[in-house]
Amino acid sequence: MIIQMLLTGVVIPGIVALALALFFWPARKPGKKPRRLPQWMGGVVLAVTFLTGWVLTRGWPDWPIKESTGWLPWLAIGGAVLGWLVSHQRLPGPTTALLRIVASVAAVWVSTLSLQTHTWQKASWLWIIGLALVLFAVWSIWESVLDKRQGVLSPLLLTGFFSCLAIMALLGRTATVSQTTGILCAGLGAFFVVSLVRRDLDLSQSTLFVAMPLFAGLVINAHFYAYMDVFQTLLLLASCLALLLAVRFTPEEPQFASLLLALLISILPALGGIAWDMLNSNIQTSSSEEEDPYAEYF
Repeated sequence: MIIQMLLTGVVIPGIVALALALFFWPARKPGKKPRRLPQWMGGVVLAVTFLTGWVLTRGWPDWPIKESTGWLPWLAIGGAVLGWLVSHQRLPGPTTALLRIVASVAAVWVSTLSLQTHTWQKASWLWIIGLALVLFAVWSIWESVLDKRQGVLSPLLLTGFFSCLAIMALLGRTATVSQTTGILCAGLGAFFVVSLVRRDLDLSQSTLFVAMPLFAGLVINAHFYAYMDVFQTLLLLASCLALLLAVRFTPEEPQFASLLLALLISILPALGGIAWDMLNSNIQTSSSEEEDPYAEYF
């Protein structure tokens, strides 16, 4: 069972991403100037990777949508289209920012439809606007990182960030979100592997137009529909601020030690959230064993 989950949710999507990335970012021929590659490729490759993993693990996307997680593949498709539009048409900064706001609101809105009806009710728009602003801020930080650093660093940090989310979701008792996040990690991890041999790999904005709406959907499902608590969620978001520190202290041509340090700095808050959950779980388990008068008979 575990082997099958790894094959369908990580290995096969990772191979698909690796093959597509190597195809779209071919090796530079000696003596020739590197040709500028279309910047929309990153988003398309990541979306195809995610959809491959989704179909293998959960079947074809539902329509109409039956549950909150059912929106995730559609967020990937919509993000790929917007990413292509932004990169292919070379849209100006203000227009791109407006599309990011629209994508943020849409991702939050569709992911919280059940909450709007049964929990938030009259306060729904306050929640939607607040969460969309948080997503927009996270998105802006990642865009700043990708603008400043291409090559190895960006896909490494993205992979580490989403890996922490996958672990937190698993500890929050939502294996579905954890496995789905693992698909995204496989795609981003493939980008990192390719960047080791294709130093001019450029993820650009199109990649974030797929990754960030998915991030919103995954976190909302893990927190509001499962058991990833507020403290863990805040620490995961704090990792985005740690990114800025990691990038600042990483040289333009980082060596292995510099990359490892940058990764550690960027995920340190999230690791704190993981440790916090594991500690609480151990304390609760110990308390349950002490309170159970029949525990010694089992």
